[in-house]
Amino acid sequence: MTNRQWLMEQIQNMSDEDFAELIHVPPKMDEEVCDTLGDCFPRECNDCKLYWLQAEHKEPIKLSDAERVILENIDKDYKWIFRSISGDLWLTYSKPFKDIKDWHCGNEFIVARLTLFKHLFKFIKHDGSEPYNIEELLKGE
Repeated sequence: MTNRQWLMEQIQNMSDEDFAELIHVPPKMDEEVCDTLGDCFPRECNDCKLYWLQAEHKEPIKLSDAERVILENIDKDYKWIFRSISGDLWLTYSKPFKDIKDWHCGNEFIVARLTLFKHLFKFIKHDGSEPYNIEELLKGE
């Protein structure tokens, strides 16, 4: 389902008041979308809106209570969480990148492994996934 299809379903089930509010507030643009299209600020340009409408719809991630507690209590310098090919969860200060096999953090040696919690965060996959920004996960975006 694309974002356009999802939005059409939402509109059909909205009251007139909710719809009036919706058309005055553009959808929040994904930082990756704007990076793909070039720098646009605010993230409300027509190119971004069209890209968003055609993109695959992603439901917001809902953290379990245990996952939320873990992320709220780690060192605030850790900004990213990802899953390695071994299935372990890792935290890092800067956004990791993926080569053919696994994630790498460049020259950064400041990473932490969350081996005890690899049964949690099931939505974080090694294959076909991006690393997750911890702050955005906590906000529910």
